Amino acid sequence: MCVKPEAPVCIRCGKKVSRDEVGLSKKLINRGTETFFCINCLAAHLGVSVRLLEQKIIQFRDMGCSLFQ
Repeated sequence: MCVKPEAPVCIRCGKKVSRDEVGLSKKLINRGTETFFCINCLAAHLGVSVRLLEQKIIQFRDMGCSLFQ
């Protein structure tokens, strides 16, 4: 029987996080992290806007970053 791993959740609010949110946590916090923030909690943690983080996701994807493919 193959067990599917549980989807990661935000360490602050408990919401399921997307692949982009996992990538953003790894890119901005620590590439080796096993704990993640949703975009709203990450913005609050870093003291920036959600809009800025959304722009960063696009920028990192356009740069070819493997965390955002």
